[in-house]
Amino acid sequence: MPRLLAVVATTAALCGGSLFAAQSASATSHHVVDDGYFYYFDTDNPSLGAELAESQGDTSDLHMLSSVTFGGVEYKVTKVSGLSSWGISDLTLSDNLIEIGDYAFAENPMPTVTIPASVTTIGARAFKNGSRWLTSLTFLGAPPTTFTPAGTMIAGEEGGSLGSPNKLIVTYPWEFDSSTFDGGYTAGTWKGYTTTTTVPVTFDLGGHGSAIEGQDITYGTATTEPEEPTEAGWTFTGWYADADLTTAFDFSDTTTDTAYAGWTQDTVDVPVTPDVPVVPLKPSAPAVLPATTFIVKAPATAKTGKRITVTVRGLAAGETYTLRIAGKDVATGKASKAGTITRTVKIPRSSRSGMHTVKVIGSAINRRGFDTLKITKKK
Repeated sequence: MPRLLAVVATTAALCGGSLFAAQSASATSHHVVDDGYFYYFDTDNPSLGAELAESQGDTSDLHMLSSVTFGGVEYKVTKVSGLSSWGISDLTLSDNLIEIGDYAFAENPMPTVTIPASVTTIGARAFKNGSRWLTSLTFLGAPPTTFTPAGTMIAGEEGGSLGSPNKLIVTYPWEFDSSTFDGGYTAGTWKGYTTTTTVPVTFDLGGHGSAIEGQDITYGTATTEPEEPTEAGWTFTGWYADADLTTAFDFSDTTTDTAYAGWTQDTVDVPVTPDVPVVPLKPSAPAVLPATTFIVKAPATAKTGKRITVTVRGLAAGETYTLRIAGKDVATGKASKAGTITRTVKIPRSSRSGMHTVKVIGSAINRRGFDTLKITKKK
């Protein structure tokens, strides 16, 4: 399509001496024509921006300008109106657009429309009867603050901003869902129009395991459950819809945008040492003492029934001994630390008169000593 650009002013001074036909009653109102579309602006109020409000010629394609420049001043295109029934089938709106006026695009055969994030107002019947063609409308930003819901009757007819809700699906960004954004869109239905959104599902691993790539899922449809994450020393317990890990994440019906991983720390099994019975130590075997002959001293004579004192040297310290006179054991005990014995004993009355042996036997048979004693009967 040939491109036509014209600037119309009401004074010769504004157009370098050329005078175009006036398009407005205002002395400061001007317009720019681009591809058959008229953009109006007021040179005294550039902050108001420009308005696309008229069309001529073949206008099936409309790619709105973001701004127009006149006299070195830029005018952002912030409003559109008056383009009903112009056969527009391919529409690109200005990214500076704020307001879409009443009936702005009514009766135009456009199947899809994308609304820039800058738009805050969509007038009544802006896309009237769009249901005959319009099947998909996508919002790029928050809901417009001025909007006529579907089902609002005006003069007995549907007055909704997007026209009849039949067949139309409205798509919006998940970040502006009412679950997290005050006054946001609502899943399923918003302002009487069927809605859908893409939920950017992310996987919060809570500081464990390897990162898992997120998924963009249409609201209410299934999310693909990723492989279970792993980390040494921890056990994965499942995916949850909340950070407190109280509600399981429903992968079959995506309505939340974060799946939180649950973990429990593995316990370390400390081997228990079985009780070992205490076995008493066996006393060390006594040292084997060498053979020796003790030195035994006893009186030369003694009478039966009388007491005598016997001394012994040469025993080991604490060595046990037995004192035997005339073949009879008369005393037992332990030697002193010095290995000596001093023991007073009584001569058995049954002893016979004559020479007898006084014998001391130590801890072994080969450790002993002797002396002789003459025993006489007591008269």
